[in-house]
Amino acid sequence: HNALDPEQNYGLLAMRAGLRDSAMTIDGVRDDWAGRTPFYTRDTTRVAVADALRVDALYVHHDEAYVYLRLDVGAVDWRVARYVVGIDSYDAQRGDRQLPYGGGASPVGLEFVLDLNGPSATRLLVDQPYMPYRMAPIRGSQPRVSESVYNRPFQSRANADGRYDTLLVTPNRRTIGRDGTVFEAQRYERNLLRHARQQESTLADWYADSATGTIEVRIPWGMLQVMDPSSRRVLHGMTDTYMPRAMPTAGFRFVVQSIPVGSDTRGERLPFATTGFAMPPLWSWPTWETPRWHQERKPAFAALRATFDSIPESGPPRP
Repeated sequence: HNALDPEQNYGLLAMRAGLRDSAMTIDGVRDDWAGRTPFYTRDTTRVAVADALRVDALYVHHDEAYVYLRLDVGAVDWRVARYVVGIDSYDAQRGDRQLPYGGGASPVGLEFVLDLNGPSATRLLVDQPYMPYRMAPIRGSQPRVSESVYNRPFQSRANADGRYDTLLVTPNRRTIGRDGTVFEAQRYERNLLRHARQQESTLADWYADSATGTIEVRIPWGMLQVMDPSSRRVLHGMTDTYMPRAMPTAGFRFVVQSIPVGSDTRGERLPFATTGFAMPPLWSWPTWETPRWHQERKPAFAALRATFDSIPESGPPRP
């Protein structure tokens, strides 16, 4: 199920990924994680830091639509700390080995960084060479007069630049009408994540519960450029006919860093090593042939039924 495709998400009946009794809910409540083993946990013998900078655990889960992350922190206070989760989605030797915002060096190359920076500024960033929507001049042409192509070949490349892009998409480019009217380009941030409980919005991407220090995130497979999660294949390059190429991946690796806001206090990291990050283990999900799913009514179903019920009958029922 592609959560990024409007065509797969219309209607009053939703076809949700996963089984109903095992579905994950983005609400900051840990009940649906019961029985799941944390991927990383904090070494409690380490020197204590400010609660908001403490990173206690990372959990990882998936279904046929999303990758789910749960980050447990000492306290949620965006005035004190933000959190970055580096994601290596393809080949540990490729990707960016530098976290942004002074997060330090990563032992594996990162294709993505989840930047948890408060309700209105949390987004998934992508390493520049792997960014499919960046426009670049054609090689050998003059920059001011050149045509532009997309950031081919969309390949993850080894670097330590620490430069990550927002996924800015332009569905409507700037045009000029026959009468000279200028219609400016329409853009939106595809990777800007919506902070809400799923009970409040089915479009919820993440939620931070300040009472428990729980941060839950769900990232669509497509936003991570996974072309086919059922066979663990990700976007990597183009074919000779300029079609996207799907390459197998062994799985993902994660590094987590808390970043102090406005101070030189040291943050925390997982997996921890005295001189930086320990080598992160591989998270690999099982492949599948038959997707699991369940059906549910969307909130608009009840609203529409109430509206129809309120319409006065104009005559006797038709046979």
